[in-house]
Amino acid sequence: MTTNFPVSCNAASHQVGTLAPNGVSASVFSLDRKLTADCNRGTFLKSDAKTAAANDKENSMTTTHICLLSEQPIPNLAPLLTAHIRADNVLFVVSPQQLTALEHMKTVLGPRGIRVEALEIADAMDYPSVLEALESTLAQRKGNGEQLLINATGGTKPMSIAAHMAGFNADIPVFYVENDRVHWLDDQGEEREAFDIEERLKLKEYLAAYGFNLEGRKITPVPVDQFKLFQEVLTIPSFFAQIKTLNYIAWQAAESGTLTTPLSVAQKNNQGLQALLDKMRDTGLIELGGHEVRFTSPDSRDLCNGLWLEEFCYREAEKLKGMLGGKLQDLGRSLAIRGRGKGREPVDNELDIALLHDNRFYLVECKTRHFNDKGDPDVEEALYKLATLRRNVGGLYGKGLLVSAYPVADKHKRRAAALDIAICDGAADVASFRSYLKTWLV
Repeated sequence: MTTNFPVSCNAASHQVGTLAPNGVSASVFSLDRKLTADCNRGTFLKSDAKTAAANDKENSMTTTHICLLSEQPIPNLAPLLTAHIRADNVLFVVSPQQLTALEHMKTVLGPRGIRVEALEIADAMDYPSVLEALESTLAQRKGNGEQLLINATGGTKPMSIAAHMAGFNADIPVFYVENDRVHWLDDQGEEREAFDIEERLKLKEYLAAYGFNLEGRKITPVPVDQFKLFQEVLTIPSFFAQIKTLNYIAWQAAESGTLTTPLSVAQKNNQGLQALLDKMRDTGLIELGGHEVRFTSPDSRDLCNGLWLEEFCYREAEKLKGMLGGKLQDLGRSLAIRGRGKGREPVDNELDIALLHDNRFYLVECKTRHFNDKGDPDVEEALYKLATLRRNVGGLYGKGLLVSAYPVADKHKRRAAALDIAICDGAADVASFRSYLKTWLV
């Protein structure tokens, strides 16, 4: 199909909207440009000399990246924001299968002030046609005075080879992204050195590039004395032994939609539990009245039902930000994501903790339940959730970590290893979570 676009009277190379051989549309369209001419009537609008001169000056100062859009958007996206080669415009070479991904990139880059354009191709495997479309586009843009860089990382292999060849023929630098580092395939004699990509992406942008919306839940700050109490729980064995019982008491209240749970005879006679409950009363988490526990608020109930571990791990992760030289670029907790996975299946999940480190996505799931060794469905569910979200949301390099207050059985650890999910379990390891996290990230 031929799409007609305005044609400049001053440059024959601006003839867009024609079909290249083999049926590949060489149309280059700006996603935010208005049509200013009716090409079917042969009418051409000329800009006055002053406007044309201003446009030429602007073109000579702008940098445009030519990128190959694929299912892994970050190697295209991150270099656009890196100061060393930051782009004003980006032209995505797009196959029909990637038109939805193009809209995702537009959502991310628009607020960053980067103009998105597209060169549509009919067949991502048709090397001659892709090469011809690229060479025609490069010649036009180079003639307009644009500063061009080619990112040959994405797309199919024929697209990548065509991009490299087109850059070589047109004397345009070509680079490839590997392990968050730019490597020059052809620097046109400028002796450019490889360099690390800057960590400028935020979690919301990263997830939007994959087509997901990110929402944060309102979090009530945890008072200092209450947080310190749960830190003590990790280091005092008699307190830690009561975590599963505390979880159950809080869970009962949540299930009944109340703040009150009656205590059983065994719970009332449990001296370790009573000592912990006394401490919790002193910090304002609960009230004790005869044969029952009353949580002072829904937030207090949720905290006792396991949210304390998420709070602890998040605070430990925050402390790492200043220790990793800016590599830990963003983090969040109690997040909700919505969108569609790779198979277009709906994804609607909550994330305990998400981190963006070195332009890679890390997902942390926190559990305070005591997993048993009898095929506990909760741990299997947690591992499956991590593996699925890592695949759908984290991209090729996404990572997942299960943090469990209690030890995880060996059979579950073997399952986690098969899914490439890391595990930090047991009071001692959780207490030193910051050190564990640093090793895992680096």
